[in-house]
Amino acid sequence: MGILSTWLKSLNDLLVDGNDDRQKLVTIGFGHHKIHVEESFYVDFSNTVATADNSLTMYFKCPDSSIRVHLIPGISADNEGDFELRESATVSLSGTVMTVFNRDRNSSETSTVLVRHTPTVTASGTQLALTRIGSTGFKESAGGMSASRREWILKQGTVYLMRFTSENNDTEATLEADWYELNRNE
Repeated sequence: MGILSTWLKSLNDLLVDGNDDRQKLVTIGFGHHKIHVEESFYVDFSNTVATADNSLTMYFKCPDSSIRVHLIPGISADNEGDFELRESATVSLSGTVMTVFNRDRNSSETSTVLVRHTPTVTASGTQLALTRIGSTGFKESAGGMSASRREWILKQGTVYLMRFTSENNDTEATLEADWYELNRNE
């Protein structure tokens, strides 16, 4: 009995049979995958920081559960200032509730993270990241290929702040939070 050998020209020969899309190999990053399984969320807060040394702040309260929040923070501003990500902050008033969007706009799934803006901060907590942006720094530090290097897995049951402090009057700024949620028990 002879041996039958088949040579493939490429992986394409193995996976694609004519126009049948069901046989194509598609790969995407895990964060992108979380959009497709309805577990990716987004919120932003834009405002004018009227005077120097004032700030724009968003407050995050992570659930005290097996859910892990994978956050990619972002900031843009038209003037110079400092962007901070802070952990274990204390607030006396937690601010205004924000609408969090599921990035799969067909989904009714909601985030487990409580997000507010303009909290009254009594203790800033631990500074995890500091980025100088604006006229002498980056105009924008959100997204792009560097996103995975800026991803933080937040501690459950913990309050976080994203804060931009302006060094100029009348600074337009936007804080962005892009995250997905992962259950450690899955």
